[in-house]
Amino acid sequence: MTTTVVVERLVQLPANNCPFCLQENLVLTHNSSIEFCIHCLNCRADGPIKPTAEEALDAWNQAGLTQEKVIAEAVTAEVARVTS
Repeated sequence: MTTTVVVERLVQLPANNCPFCLQENLVLTHNSSIEFCIHCLNCRADGPIKPTAEEALDAWNQAGLTQEKVIAEAVTAEVARVTS
């Protein structure tokens, strides 16, 4: 059985908002096998599981940037479609 423990709220760490709900209510968690991930307390999304807190934070921030890019491209394509 793995137990998830909240390591700290990400108030002071440079974490991007949740890419799914855009909220800031994030925590860094780890389980008994010492794997880390970022968890959104608002929509319950989990970031990639990584062996260190720093890697989990980097992966979360990268996922957010990817999500923002996909949304921006979709909006640009829709605007081009509607205005042409």
